[in-house]
Amino acid sequence: AAAMKVEELQFDYSRLAPFERRVMKRLVPFYCVPDDCEILTREGWKKADALTIGEDVLTMDHSTGESEWAPCEDKAIFDYNGVLMNMVNKRDHYTFTPDHRWPINRDTGTRAERHGEIRNIVRGYELRGGYRVPRTSEFTGTESICTPREAAIIGWIVGDGYMRTRKRSPNHTEYLIYQSPKKFLRDIIELVGEDGSVGNPHPDSGVVPIRIVGKFRKRIQELIRTKDEFPALVGRMSRESAEACYQAMMDAEGCGCGAYAKTDRESNFFAQLPGPILDGFQMICQLTGRVAHISSRGAYVSHTFKTIKS
Repeated sequence: AAAMKVEELQFDYSRLAPFERRVMKRLVPFYCVPDDCEILTREGWKKADALTIGEDVLTMDHSTGESEWAPCEDKAIFDYNGVLMNMVNKRDHYTFTPDHRWPINRDTGTRAERHGEIRNIVRGYELRGGYRVPRTSEFTGTESICTPREAAIIGWIVGDGYMRTRKRSPNHTEYLIYQSPKKFLRDIIELVGEDGSVGNPHPDSGVVPIRIVGKFRKRIQELIRTKDEFPALVGRMSRESAEACYQAMMDAEGCGCGAYAKTDRESNFFAQLPGPILDGFQMICQLTGRVAHISSRGAYVSHTFKTIKS
């Protein structure tokens, strides 16, 4: 449904004739954003040159605000020498052609009395100060490569633990979670149950290791063996599993306000250096209706501000 709505409201590049592809694309400003922009695939964020026709990308049905995975049908890349427009705020910077089509939300009624909200598609040059551009959507996918419990345990492993495959045992990957008794140790022990083995606390820090064992270790090994595989795992999670993984990762490496400071405004920081874990975390935020602003130290996460003012 979302993919069909995109085709209806935006230009369908697959219908270009050979002459239009070779000649008219130089004259008509169909195309919208620089080629270094990224699109979300099941494998992670990709630029146009790395995107494969037919692979799933995250699409949005703007009439409902819901998103779903759908195959990429075509790519269109060519030179553009015209003027570019910019949309900038404290943490966002978007560059686009004047004819780029944006989904927008806008309120109806007066400032004192709001009557409702209108969703529409406008071109870049039609953007107005009161328009809000969605930065995330409501992913409702139910198919998942892992259960919410498995996703939560993996969230703890990549957040407060490690996975390791020794050279002498290439077919055996170890999974450990480290936790302080002052924080979430009891919760993690309850979560892993008989699938975990609790070790002795560190003599200085008191931190306790929990090792994943038995058949469940083999199950986790089927899902992920290195950090590099984390984004591709996230791309195959349901909304429920992604939410469970998010909560575990935020408990492990999160701080700020919102649920963690018992306020009514969720704006948290997830501490993680750039790499596949941070990339996967940004994907999780997108799948759970949150916005993640990436920095050199991690990600600032907001659930409240799902739109950017134009």
